[in-house]
Amino acid sequence: MGPTLEIGDLPQKTLPGATRSEVKSLAMGAARSKGWTIAESDDSRLILQRPTDGQTLPTGAPLPPGATLEVTSYFVEQQGGVTVATKAELVSPVSGAAQSTRNDYTDDFRGVLDQSLDSLADSWRQHRARLARAAPPASGWKSAWDEGKSKQETDNASPSEAATPDGAAASAVAATEAGSPPPTTYEASPSPETAAATRPTPEPRRSAAGAAPVVDATAALSSDRGTPPPDYSYSAPSNDMMRLPSSNRGSRRLTMAANAEDYAREHGCEVEGSGSQLIESRRDGEVHKVPCAGSDSFLVKCQDGICKSLL
Repeated sequence: MGPTLEIGDLPQKTLPGATRSEVKSLAMGAARSKGWTIAESDDSRLILQRPTDGQTLPTGAPLPPGATLEVTSYFVEQQGGVTVATKAELVSPVSGAAQSTRNDYTDDFRGVLDQSLDSLADSWRQHRARLARAAPPASGWKSAWDEGKSKQETDNASPSEAATPDGAAASAVAATEAGSPPPTTYEASPSPETAAATRPTPEPRRSAAGAAPVVDATAALSSDRGTPPPDYSYSAPSNDMMRLPSSNRGSRRLTMAANAEDYAREHGCEVEGSGSQLIESRRDGEVHKVPCAGSDSFLVKCQDGICKSLL
């Protein structure tokens, strides 16, 4: 596809100093927040779809059943900036046909398309510093969940890095293993001294049966009474650690939502009273949409206590 040949006299806007990936990410976030569905996306093109009705189309325009309004945006990188061009089409399914019919409505919606481009340019000028800090890697945007899995696999393969923030899941595993130390309990107990005094290992067993002398039985009983307290004192934190994940699961969603809103506030968002909206949830994290008063919403991923913007 040659984008420079397709934009022609389409409604278009040039954003000086912008990169294609940054502008496209900003356009995708704005489209989602306004209820558009992303039908297709590649390096230089973004296709949005939305159901339409008779009030949306010009007066007297036919509206076939099942028709959708489709807006295609082209992102053309030029020296010193990016040019964004848009066109609008009405896509209507045809019974028994593999392809749908398309009617060009770009001229009818030119004013609306120009307003959308102006809004995109204003949003770019307002948030360009934040977008520059969150620029995607050379390999492009990765799935929010694949990134989390690769970090956990890396941390599991290198235990020495388990204490880093990116390796929080591996740190939890290491802490769980370190939190159950039965061998140290036996080493710290005074049982070795008792064993050295009684010498034969079978004699404590005979004392329990009452066949050994009274003195030996008393020593064995006193040592038995002195041994359990260290065991009980260590068993309590072990049980606490067993109960910790269940309490985290119960409050994780509220904590993630609060973290997402805090992240948005720190980056200039005045969070609306409706609060954040959960977009996707998995065991290792959540994606929240945080609405901002007077500006575009934030799409924030929170995982293992760390939040970051996906736009």
